[in-house]
Amino acid sequence: MRRTLIALAVTLLTAAPLSAQIAPPMDSLELGRKASDWFFHGQSDSLWAHMADTTEWTSKTEFVDGLKSSLAQLVSRAGFEEKILKEEFVKRHGQTQYWRTGQYTTMDDPIMIRWVIVGGRLAGFGMNPASQAPERDPS
Repeated sequence: MRRTLIALAVTLLTAAPLSAQIAPPMDSLELGRKASDWFFHGQSDSLWAHMADTTEWTSKTEFVDGLKSSLAQLVSRAGFEEKILKEEFVKRHGQTQYWRTGQYTTMDDPIMIRWVIVGGRLAGFGMNPASQAPERDPS
């Protein structure tokens, strides 16, 4: 019995604290910001690693190709994000979305980047001119 207690005490004293063993989950604002940054920098692996299992993409290749195409389209039409004008969470189709509206270098109308966040994971993506924002769920 005494050996068991000593072994338990040694294990508890030498083990890393729980906070060091398990990374806390990202909050939705942090995830939305990081997802936007990963998108702007073409870091599709980071985005893929945070995608929900229920996403519309059937393969990583399809996902990466779609993101590259979206980024190329954004840069060719609007340029690069110069300033974040607004960040907000909205409900659309019953799901939480992070909407990031920014001013871009070659387009007067701000652009909105939208991430669907379900259970702390990314479940969808969209972008549009801010003047063409999709409808939100009624409050």
